[in-house]
Amino acid sequence: MQPDYEKYRPYLKRFDLTDEEKDEFILALWRMLEQIADQAFGVHPLQQVVDNQPGGDSSTAPLCIEFRDKNKKE
Repeated sequence: MQPDYEKYRPYLKRFDLTDEEKDEFILALWRMLEQIADQAFGVHPLQQVVDNQPGGDSSTAPLCIEFRDKNKKE
């Protein structure tokens, strides 16, 4: 689903942005909100991967993923 750029551009009118920059901002915000909604309804891709694993249950999985730098010495 794509945002209606014409509908949301006026909200960014006070910022010194081109229409292209406004559209980029709207799309980035739109995608973040889609991810939040997907997670709330249990259809986020990460939840689906966890649920499809043997014994997987995304309702008990951690809410974030920790990335470790393999090159960093501890």
